[in-house]
Order: sequence, then structure tokens, then C-alpha cells
Amino acid sequence: MAPGPLSDTSIFSRGLTPAFWALAALADKHGPIFRIQLGMHQAIVVSSKEAIKDCFTTNDVVSMTRPESATIKYIGYDRAFFTLGQSRPCWNKARKITTAELLSYSRLELLNHVCDSEVDSCIGELY
Repeated sequence: MAPGPLSDTSIFSRGLTPAFWALAALADKHGPIFRIQLGMHQAIVVSSKEAIKDCFTTNDVVSMTRPESATIKYIGYDRAFFTLGQSRPCWNKARKITTAELLSYSRLELLNHVCDSEVDSCIGELY
């Protein structure tokens, strides 16, 4: 289990600072991986690029064997959403293909015009 401040979550209940600033302060204090208590549930917060890469490449089997929850059931269409699917060979292959094909640098370069048109559209709506 990741180390962390189980009682420091009172920082969220004050409502004075945005949650991302509070989490950044906790990451500065406790490191890039820590756990917090959210009501009766514990959550692991990962705040560095290297740690996230390690979680979803090296330890993807461990992260995908998490217990069933109502969130995964209803938001993830009963684990049909590929990022919330169980760790089976077909899901592992689907995640790897998605990462390699859809999120590769060359694919993102091909879709660069879409980003440009979205930015132009948003700016056009502002003025």
C-alpha cells in the first residue's frame, strides 16, 4: 500500500483552495505516490509522469485487478470500457493497440489539424 496522509484530507473540506492545488501540496509533502482517505474509501494519488508510466505499463496487471465498484459498473458500462476492463489477455492487447496506434506521435501529428480547428472555433466563439 502506498504511504500517505490518511488524515490530511480535511484540506478538501475547507473549500478554500481548489482540489488540484491541495493535491499538489500533498504531493510536495509526501512524494509522487500517496494515499488519501475519501469518506470510507481510500484512494491512491499518482502525481508524476514516471510513476504513472510505471503504473500503466509495468504494473498494469495489478492496477486492472482492482475490486468491482459502483463507479466502474455504471460509468464503465459494467467494465466494457477498455480502460476499466478486467486484466484478461484480450483487454491487455486492446490497451496496448490503443496506446500504440491511437496515441502514437505519428497519429497525433496526423490529427493535428483537428486540434487547430477546435482552437480556432473556440476563439471564434469568444469574439
